[in-house]
Amino acid sequence: MRKIFIVVLLAGLAIFYWGKKQQCQTQALRNNRSELERVFVGMDKSKVIGIFGIGQERTYRKDADKTWVTFNAPKEGMVTFLFEKDKLVQWQINDRAQVVEEYLSEFAPAEVLKDYKNIKDAIRNVLLRLPEDVFIQVTERSFPVIFAEYYYKGQSRLANSTSFWNLPDDPPALTKGFYLIKLNVELNQVKDSSYIEAIIAHEIAHFVLGHASGEYNIEMEKQANALIKEWGFEKEFIKAKKRW
Repeated sequence: MRKIFIVVLLAGLAIFYWGKKQQCQTQALRNNRSELERVFVGMDKSKVIGIFGIGQERTYRKDADKTWVTFNAPKEGMVTFLFEKDKLVQWQINDRAQVVEEYLSEFAPAEVLKDYKNIKDAIRNVLLRLPEDVFIQVTERSFPVIFAEYYYKGQSRLANSTSFWNLPDDPPALTKGFYLIKLNVELNQVKDSSYIEAIIAHEIAHFVLGHASGEYNIEMEKQANALIKEWGFEKEFIKAKKRW
């Protein structure tokens, strides 16, 4: 009788632990499920945004009835959704060209996009070529890199950059602040945008290296130049150096 009891007890324990294991595996599968499995063509924009996180958009662009919204997706990378009249039409995974268009529509002045084509092309080309981790950092919505045009003569006349950090009581439009890269409109006179790309990449390198505004020195300039060469902008750097 005791043997039968022990066998039944062991069988019960085995079934119990097998059930717990299956439950854990099922939960793990649910946790690893891609958010994309929950969306479908025709879905309301508000529901898609609800799945990926309200306020968690990486980039955003609107043109008439069309809206593009990009999110970070843990499994796929960047996912860009296209909506027409607030209904999901399609999505693309890691479509950097589209993400760049969205980003510039938000973080570059209309004057740069409309009136300074060569500068715009140079910014776009640099963003398209940056290493993936750098691109993610530069386009981080809580502390984005913002491009602006300016008119200036003298030291650093072609470009300069500055960090702006939000204070605790500031409105949370940009959660942490932003990094402003100012590009002299004089650059637009150069038809070959590759000359401009080295300058833009150089200013982005200062941002990535964490160089504080107003504290630049020759060593920091060398570090920024070395970094853009690592990114693949050595030819552009040589061109810019010869011209300016």
